[in-house]
Amino acid sequence: NFKLSKKPFFLIAESPEKPGNIGALLRTADAAGLDGLIIADPKTELYNPNTIRSSLGSIFTMQIATGTTDEIINYLKNNNIKIYSTFIKGSRNYLNVDYNKSCAIVVGTESSPLSKSWFSKSDELITIPMKGKMDSLNLSVSAAIVIFEGLKQRNDN
Repeated sequence: NFKLSKKPFFLIAESPEKPGNIGALLRTADAAGLDGLIIADPKTELYNPNTIRSSLGSIFTMQIATGTTDEIINYLKNNNIKIYSTFIKGSRNYLNVDYNKSCAIVVGTESSPLSKSWFSKSDELITIPMKGKMDSLNLSVSAAIVIFEGLKQRNDN
């Protein structure tokens, strides 16, 4: 039961394993003024001391929910929230996506891609193009790049 803004903007993390990354995602979501962080199929305790520490208190100020992937997808679809799932080989550059509508950015785990449910039920599969030899970024860095592009677009319109 989230308190939703006029055009909700969520961050969703599927099965994050590292408490420090969950805390960093919370800080990013808070800094961006998102409607909330949703954790699908959690693999670690949300109130782990490392999560609390790395969130710098945002764990106590952000709207947070957990649920199964299917529950979350149903919630998003029922509330007309577009699903933009990140993937290394996504079909669309994250810069070419319209974030000016109710939407959720979905990021995978530190060690594996998103589950098939996200791929089949997403409105867009998006990617951050890599120029160097690395093919991935830290979980919270990837989320921040996409989220702040979304905010830029929303502020420009």
